[in-house]
Amino acid sequence: MPVRESLPAGVDRIAASTQWGEWWSGLLLLGGEVGRVRLPEPRTELRELADRPALQVLAREVYPEASAWAGQRKRETATMMHGPEEGAVRTERRLIQEVTRRHRWRRLHPFHLQITQLPVATVQGWRVSEDHVVVTRALRRDVDTYREWLSPVVDELARGVAHAH
Repeated sequence: MPVRESLPAGVDRIAASTQWGEWWSGLLLLGGEVGRVRLPEPRTELRELADRPALQVLAREVYPEASAWAGQRKRETATMMHGPEEGAVRTERRLIQEVTRRHRWRRLHPFHLQITQLPVATVQGWRVSEDHVVVTRALRRDVDTYREWLSPVVDELARGVAHAH
């Protein structure tokens, strides 16, 4: 969503920023259901943000923009498998195959890896839990850098090595 130069009247910037950070962290801690978060219907009171009043005021104000932005991201995701991200999916599959070959003499552990992609322009990734990573779209599109970043994660999971946070 485009950055706004100013906030709507009555929005406490510090409180809204703090509340947004708490809300976002909560999403990630709940298993990273970021891609499955549904925006409330327009003109609602955004009751799910009632415990975060500054964020609620801001969300009401930017709802039309946020809804349009989210709709565009949804369309991009629908075409993802046929565009630049197709290379990222291939990279993920190849990494798993390579780890399996590299450690064929060892017993590998079945594992689950959740990859949450954010539509952000910077090349960055975060491991938010043992089996959940958050990566930017730009990182996934840079196949070589993505492979280098993701490889140790896949290797650790396959070998059953716990990741220290």
